Amino acid sequence: MFLALRELKHSKTRYMLISLIMVLIAWLVLFVSGLAKGLSSDNASSIQNMNADYLVLDQNSDHRLSRSALTGDALEQVRLAMGADAAVNSSDRDASDTAMAEPLGVQMSAVTQAGSLKKIDATFFAVEADGMLAPKVTEGRMIGADAAEEVVADSSFKAEGLKLGDIIEDQTSGRQFTIVGFSEGQSFSHSPVLHVNFAAWETMQASGPRAMGGSGAVGEVSADGGTGEVSAAGEVSANEGVSAAADSSADGGATAAGEVSATGEVSAKEGLSAAADSSADGGATAAGGASTDGAVSAAGEVSATGEVNGAGEGGAGVVFNAIAFKGSGSTAAEVGAQVSGVDVISKAEALKGIPGYKEEQGSLLMMIAFLFIIAAFVLAVFFYVITIQKINQFGVLKAIGAKTGFLARSLLAQVLSLSVFSLAIGIALTYGVSAVLPDSMPFELNFSLVGGSALLFLVVAVAGSLLSLYRVAKVDAIEAIGRAA
Repeated sequence: MFLALRELKHSKTRYMLISLIMVLIAWLVLFVSGLAKGLSSDNASSIQNMNADYLVLDQNSDHRLSRSALTGDALEQVRLAMGADAAVNSSDRDASDTAMAEPLGVQMSAVTQAGSLKKIDATFFAVEADGMLAPKVTEGRMIGADAAEEVVADSSFKAEGLKLGDIIEDQTSGRQFTIVGFSEGQSFSHSPVLHVNFAAWETMQASGPRAMGGSGAVGEVSADGGTGEVSAAGEVSANEGVSAAADSSADGGATAAGEVSATGEVSAKEGLSAAADSSADGGATAAGGASTDGAVSAAGEVSATGEVNGAGEGGAGVVFNAIAFKGSGSTAAEVGAQVSGVDVISKAEALKGIPGYKEEQGSLLMMIAFLFIIAAFVLAVFFYVITIQKINQFGVLKAIGAKTGFLARSLLAQVLSLSVFSLAIGIALTYGVSAVLPDSMPFELNFSLVGGSALLFLVVAVAGSLLSLYRVAKVDAIEAIGRAA
């Protein structure tokens, strides 16, 4: 160490230039790492911070939340597969119950503040207000369990001028909500998250595209050559042969092609009349036909090809996107084996299903990897050139009795001293830049990220000096002194 420090002091300019190169490389590595972490959080922090271990998605969703559609039946099957009582509300169970499973609704949209035309991208997350998926409120309060017009917003909405008590309007459904609380670290696909309960979610679905016969319909009704779609909320939209007269009742009834009573009785024109009320899960039996598991059949080929679930706990009467639960890998395997038509994935797999997440992170991680490789080569070349210039000095030192180990330790001491000094400056510069970056810049640094990057940088620096160490070990004292003479 004594020899290393004396040489650093003697050749200040040479080693300051090397140190400057190391500072710039360390700074660039840390900055790109912070950018990668920030983009990751901005894209998926709502999933990363979710109090769950696994997500259950529709088998045909390609592990994408936005493509998945599940019903209350799937939720009950998951809870039964986990050994939980499907008939018991999750709010009545102990919060530490690892068998707890809850529905999750996800809908990307845009909102406007009341009295303003400026649209703000947002993603609605439907959760049980008192469940495990409810976000931690940092300001204000949590939404009420039955309040259909309240929302908890991510704190990034404050940058748009929103505050507690403001009213926002969802551009997809036209529903208005009052901001009653703010949360931290809740974003999805680079848009801030608005948390609502399933009372609000049901009204949104009833007013949204699914209620208009678009995607998300869970059944069809055909009659005399015409078809109509049954929405998630139970509405029927008619095409040609079927005319819708009213929304579905709370217990799954529907009105179409004539008259449908509030209890689910169906009477169709042209002599087709219903003879029974709808069942508990939304099914109905019409004259001249039979129904099973929610199917609606009638003389004259009036049939439903899907199910309409009745109102129930946890949003069982609407379509949601996923079921989140806490448990071990064996529990996840049991759910996957017992529940048909679903995929059970971890949160890490769910992150990869977010559009652009895998590609974005893959590109940045490749950049960081190449920066470390470049750093190793640059440092190796610098120290090897310096070592070659000092071959004669090493020969003299070996001739007077210096051991190879002593010379190797001296070289490593130089490398580590320069690396630590450069890292300290690089870290200070990175934090200084992050302090002046705008809030809209997705940049995030934490101790584990900085510590891991610094440790890897030191390893790369030492690896880059191995070529120089090999050259020092091979120095022949007589040959070196002979060249010097």
